[in-house]
Amino acid sequence: MDIRFASLPDGYALTVALGPGQEITCRISPPPGRVAFVDILPDVFAVADAMLAQAARQAAERGQAVTCTAGCALCCRHLVAVSDHEALLAAHMIGLLPDETQTRIRQAFQTTVARLEAHGLLAELLDSHANSFADRNRIVAVQRRYWEMQLPCPFLLDERCAIYPYRPLLCRQYLATSPPVQCHGSFLADHLVHKLPLAYDLASAAASFDGLRAQMSRPVPLPALLLVNGLLQRHTPPQTTATAMLTAFLRHTADHFSR
Repeated sequence: MDIRFASLPDGYALTVALGPGQEITCRISPPPGRVAFVDILPDVFAVADAMLAQAARQAAERGQAVTCTAGCALCCRHLVAVSDHEALLAAHMIGLLPDETQTRIRQAFQTTVARLEAHGLLAELLDSHANSFADRNRIVAVQRRYWEMQLPCPFLLDERCAIYPYRPLLCRQYLATSPPVQCHGSFLADHLVHKLPLAYDLASAAASFDGLRAQMSRPVPLPALLLVNGLLQRHTPPQTTATAMLTAFLRHTADHFSR
């Protein structure tokens, strides 16, 4: 993976060569000086969006167009696990929203946690993600139970994401190419959802990256965001310049999360 930065008055033009004859270019505006990974997540999102747009174009040329449309929020009933960095950003974004929206979101989180606890799923959700994330069978079992409860994401207000420009990488990457009816029956053998094939899994890469190098994956189940935010804030992350950190992250992705 070849990574090039060209200076602009308000940031950089970042070009990433993904393979022979394939590259993406996007504009980024990272903060100056030394930064933590959470500080450059908007720039990581810009890279992800450019990669996803290219993947969608290529899939459409093969007759596998993305079938997701505005207003469809079925995937927002799935259990989403985000990186610790994205969890910090999402919690921060709540405080930047209008007061009424903040109140609705915080109430939605409280309601979701209460329902998970009432159904006996909260403890298993937290323990599985903290201690057994590599146990695929256990994680899928939790995901299935969560889906069966049909809990809307706490950020989903009136069927629209309240933090859409800052939504997690996993949400960005969940793009279906199968008919929308398939999404209604997730986890059913006769309702297989075909997703956009991606050359790089940026969501998993972010969960296993500390800002400079690889770390043990630290996934945070999104419904537990406000339960663990205080603990996440106590951690002091590594810092370096934005260009060095973004380069390290993209190389980490290419080395460990390419498909």
